[in-house]
Amino acid sequence: MKEIQRLMEKGNEFLGTKIPIISGAMTWISDERLVRAVNAAGAFGVLAGGNMRTEELEQKINDLKETETRFGVNLITISTSLLIQEFLFEGEELPIFIAGGIVSGRMILHLLLMGAS
Repeated sequence: MKEIQRLMEKGNEFLGTKIPIISGAMTWISDERLVRAVNAAGAFGVLAGGNMRTEELEQKINDLKETETRFGVNLITISTSLLIQEFLFEGEELPIFIAGGIVSGRMILHLLLMGAS
């Protein structure tokens, strides 16, 4: 039991949460309202950005930054918008979760150089 408690505390510290849970990013479901609700419950909300138009994703990120101190963004490698979406994170310190295909070394390097984690 002590080990579980230690791991939960480590997860909370890493995520900045009360509950060490990351919400899964589900296309068309994990929008800014769900991110806010998950965060309000003490967990870590993730915005599903993979199939959004770049302008819409940028607006949702900016809206969330006005009220939320922590959240992540999910990108999908098979999205036709991926290369443009990458540039939204320049100078940002937002956690990015990547799904839906193989991530290239170039993409990881590009995101890290722009400040993403």
